[in-house]
Amino acid sequence: MKKQRLDASSLELADAIIARDEQRKQILAQFETALDKLKNKQDPLAHCVSRLENISRDAEIQMFYFGGFPRDLWLGQEPRDVDIVCNDIHEERFKEATRANLIRQNRFGGMKLDFQGIEVDAWAIANTQPFIDEGNLLTCPHLLPEITFLPVESIVLEVYAPNAERLYWEKGFFKACEEKVLELQNPRNTSPDLHLVRLAHLQKKLGWRIGDSLRRFVQYRLPRTTPARLAELHQSHYGTPINPKDLYSAIERLIKLK
Repeated sequence: MKKQRLDASSLELADAIIARDEQRKQILAQFETALDKLKNKQDPLAHCVSRLENISRDAEIQMFYFGGFPRDLWLGQEPRDVDIVCNDIHEERFKEATRANLIRQNRFGGMKLDFQGIEVDAWAIANTQPFIDEGNLLTCPHLLPEITFLPVESIVLEVYAPNAERLYWEKGFFKACEEKVLELQNPRNTSPDLHLVRLAHLQKKLGWRIGDSLRRFVQYRLPRTTPARLAELHQSHYGTPINPKDLYSAIERLIKLK
């Protein structure tokens, strides 16, 4: 009887492993399809993605997309820009490979790059100030989803994988996409006001409901900032002006949104 129970448990474990592997392959296939479709457009974003893949391949730099770019790929939407991270051991090699594309150092200790008008924010992961401020001195990209503000952005996807499938890691990303909910994952963050601005923009874009924890965060944070401050952050982050009162009201409405 004991041997039979062990055999049954082993079979269940094997079935679970096979199911997870099949799910992983399906996820990667969907990302590959989305990336191929994007690159076939022959527009500036397609050039940017192809160029990043070439840099990763030719300079042997392991890089990962994260945040809004893989989110938009998964949801079938047009990405606005690209965020990538690389391990510290590749930082100098990456700087050399993208020297001609450098615009400036960005506000979080990384680099802002330009590829035919497409902005790319790039970081060496353990040197990135928000991660240091969080008390998480990250050395591996697979830890990044752990400290992402929203689950819907808690995914990293390898830019280029030589002779193998791309790597990816996530924490609650696919669940958030399935349930269509914006929820709070990591309340400790160095830029809470910017997250209010981004949240209003993202909710308008996706039309998803607001989770209870995120609603409480907005209720707490919004009275502690000002319309002018939020409008300033909107201008800086999105490059477009906005009426301060309109932005504040849009964020305020999120509290009542079900």
